[in-house]
Amino acid sequence: MNRSTTVQSERGTAQRNVQRNWDRSSGKGTYSSETTGPGGKTVTRQGAVEKTGEGSYHQTGTITGPQGHTTDVDRTSTRNDDGSRTVNTTYTNEKGETKTVDKTITKTEDGRSMTGSYQTSTGQSGIIESETTVEDGKIKTTGSVTNQDGKTWNRTAETSKTDTGLHRDIAVTNPDGKTRDRSVDIQVTTKTVTP
Repeated sequence: MNRSTTVQSERGTAQRNVQRNWDRSSGKGTYSSETTGPGGKTVTRQGAVEKTGEGSYHQTGTITGPQGHTTDVDRTSTRNDDGSRTVNTTYTNEKGETKTVDKTITKTEDGRSMTGSYQTSTGQSGIIESETTVEDGKIKTTGSVTNQDGKTWNRTAETSKTDTGLHRDIAVTNPDGKTRDRSVDIQVTTKTVTP
């Protein structure tokens, strides 16, 4: 499956091309994507996915940034007996430095919640949380990141459909209590080509 998505916002035009191949009989697949932002900088992702159990997968891949630097990704996604999902991801850069992110995602009556943590090989760590709800056609996500020093960043985003795409209001509050607000109107055009 090949998909091309164009996002038009106040920042300019962004383009994302995605290709996914999945063999149901073997439970294996590959993926690749290329994302070019409004400033012309491109990020590529490629890798492989393998089914390891009912609702569980293992993914390995590489992210290449605009300057050519690479990050290896190793991710396991496991569906738990209670219906939640555990996602464990390790990122490794060219220097061999790592960042591990562990998340548990749980469905709720009107959306989903996520709790997790992160830890790096350079001594950074923290707690991450988010909750997403859907009400009256609007998607609202509230989230927070608290680092090893107890400093917390909070973020809220509310997304609604418009006649031409999406409208999103975003607010980010820093540890010092200062809040930055911004709104963006997004026009999304998607073209899907299935060989």
